[in-house]
Amino acid sequence: MDDVDRDKDDANGKRSMINEEELIVIPSKRSKEEVEKPSKVEVSKHEKSLSGTEVSKARQRWNLLSYHIRCNYKKQASDITTDVEATFMVFEAFFIPRHSNSGRWYHLKSPVGDVELDVHIYSVVTVTPNTLAGFNNSGNIRIWPSEECLAYYLLKHEQLIRSKTVLELGCGMVGLSGLTSAALGATEVVLTDGNEKSVENIQQIIETNKLSNHVTCFVLHWNAAIPKKQFDAILCADCLFFTEEHSTLLNCISRHLKPGGIAYVMAPDRGGTVRAFLDLIYEEKKQWQSMNINFHIENEEDTYSKLQMRNCNIYSEIPMLLTLKKSDLVA
Repeated sequence: MDDVDRDKDDANGKRSMINEEELIVIPSKRSKEEVEKPSKVEVSKHEKSLSGTEVSKARQRWNLLSYHIRCNYKKQASDITTDVEATFMVFEAFFIPRHSNSGRWYHLKSPVGDVELDVHIYSVVTVTPNTLAGFNNSGNIRIWPSEECLAYYLLKHEQLIRSKTVLELGCGMVGLSGLTSAALGATEVVLTDGNEKSVENIQQIIETNKLSNHVTCFVLHWNAAIPKKQFDAILCADCLFFTEEHSTLLNCISRHLKPGGIAYVMAPDRGGTVRAFLDLIYEEKKQWQSMNINFHIENEEDTYSKLQMRNCNIYSEIPMLLTLKKSDLVA
């Protein structure tokens, strides 16, 4: 948020419920030379197609997903490995030679603490138009940086999750933040996504890590509800891309969060989407006791390099963390 935006917010009295804090992300273990950058012409053309006012929201959505398909098949045609280890920016990832018809298994090690997980990642060659059809399926493309950043934040502040019940919304194909919460001592973790393929993948991850006794997963669309169930904490990583879904998401968070519970929403402000979500929160501020924005990251230049996708630059903005505490007076 620049100085002009800050002045506008101060003038309108919209910052009274916002506290600014710092979110620290570990520096990259890779050198900048290891981060392969896409063609400037190709990236510029793609960013223009996503941000141009002449492009409808539906068109923007397809541009993002189809761009991944083009990049993926371009890699395959060029005999570039489909190994997705390079997409892990915070966790250390080690390939596991375990049979899979649809992807690869990786052993993840957390940058702090002793959290270790085996996760299954779909191979890029399995990301097809059919895979992406239907509900927002960008979670089947890759592990987005916001997921790792949110998991890292929880690792640094494990007291926020320990002995709590946790719900993750839009968890994608891995549910990294939710799985991290389970490893940190959450009593119950429920992982949800609107895509059946993502949920199927998560189920095998849960079983492989022997977490079935306190971790479950199922398909949940944001306009639906888990009957008679509320949680101490809700996690949401990179779910603000479609502004038309903001209201549905916020209502889902409020519906499933216990009074006094806290939601942790991590996302980059691509195209002003985080600011649009903040505006919506302000409009419904009576149901929220407080809100914090954590948006400053140390070693920003290095973090920028970490967020560059190998050959496919979808966004380069640093994720921000919003923490929403539900009012004790709202059921």
